[in-house]
Amino acid sequence: MGSSASASAHRGLLANAAQDDLNDFVQSLSEEARSNLTTALQLVSQSVGAEADPSTQDEAKNEQLLREDLKSCRLALGDLHEDTLASLVLLARFLKDKERCEEAEPLFREALHGRREKLGDLHDDTLDCLVRLAELLKDTERFGEAEPLYREALRGRRSKLGDSHADTLSCIYGLAGLLKKTGQLDEAEQLFREELEGCRVNHGAQHEDTLASLVNLAMFLEDKERYEEAEPPYREALRGRRSKLGDKDPKTLKLVYNLADLLKKTGQLDEAEQLFREELEGCALPSFSRETYGSTMGGRWDLLVPMLVSMLVPMLVPMLVPMLVPMLVPMLVPMLVPMPEVASRYIKYPLRSSLNNLAVLLKEEGCSGEAEPLYREALRGRRSPRGRSKLGDTHPDTLSSIYSLAALLKQMGQLDEAEQLFREELQGRVNHGAQHDDTLASFENLADFLKDSLPRC
Repeated sequence: MGSSASASAHRGLLANAAQDDLNDFVQSLSEEARSNLTTALQLVSQSVGAEADPSTQDEAKNEQLLREDLKSCRLALGDLHEDTLASLVLLARFLKDKERCEEAEPLFREALHGRREKLGDLHDDTLDCLVRLAELLKDTERFGEAEPLYREALRGRRSKLGDSHADTLSCIYGLAGLLKKTGQLDEAEQLFREELEGCRVNHGAQHEDTLASLVNLAMFLEDKERYEEAEPPYREALRGRRSKLGDKDPKTLKLVYNLADLLKKTGQLDEAEQLFREELEGCALPSFSRETYGSTMGGRWDLLVPMLVSMLVPMLVPMLVPMLVPMLVPMLVPMLVPMPEVASRYIKYPLRSSLNNLAVLLKEEGCSGEAEPLYREALRGRRSPRGRSKLGDTHPDTLSSIYSLAALLKQMGQLDEAEQLFREELQGRVNHGAQHDDTLASFENLADFLKDSLPRC
């Protein structure tokens, strides 16, 4: 590879390649090849500086660099040179990541055609290109075109790498997801189970890939309403994440919710309620553990903390105290006041569904008095959450909360407020279209309420 071509290829690599892909690539090189790569990168750094640094967030500049690299490779090396094909794939990946799939597709197809011709159908780069094109077609819901590409890639990876290689298992998972979408459920289930067993063999029962595969299988079975079969993989995954990540990690709490929702469907309401409460508390009261954050410091907390304290405290305390007190009070109040009346006011909007889920469960158990404050907290949060966005009174999620509270108040005999909420929900739905299914359902809800509220003759 010439120095110009090398610089061109690596500039594109710096601009768009995922870090994990780059790490895998570097680790696969010999010591001599790593040395050559380091030299090439140093030359690139000297010649183009930080032009393609992703941290600049200058997407237009990165795209321009990738296009210039591709153009240079075509002119200098020809359309079928490996550097040209690599530049095609890098630009296609960049465009796909920006959801510009129409522009990415012809680039992937050209790269695939070139790699078939240059490298053969079973070369790793050809198979990788097959998978990437299949993923794009699946993402754009062109399932009929994606399926044969997935199957060809899977056959090639089974043949070259074996059934339990990580790339083979990734391809198995991609095809399983596609078959699930197209209703080919028996084969999809078989592939989900094969991928899970492959992860167990490769990584062991506690590895994150294995736990993720357990969740995938459990969700598949739950979608098929095979709840009793879905429960064991959910429980195994939850045990693994509790053990590996702790009870308060977001991935653990997500699984707590999934299992609670499943148990609710199977009538195991006591345990479901316990898990919903655990998830709600975990979401509302963030934990900052040394184990979680110490790893990002290379495990050097014992050295870094005393040093930072001795350097920064005398200088920063007088300046920061007036700024920090207003910020810390909202974080500390939920720790001192019982749930759910206060704490839910300080959680981000997406987690307000936890309040609603627990309220639904309590209502189904006949505990309307306990459900009401949860419904009210969820509604207050959706009307004006303290998070990244404000939903407002007419957002569909807000309107769903309004309806849920109205139905509960109707059941409890608080008819004046219930009627007010039924009417508010209807007005909000009308704003989204008078003929929309949700609007028509709201008309029916209000009509049923008024009919049921009429005095009996």
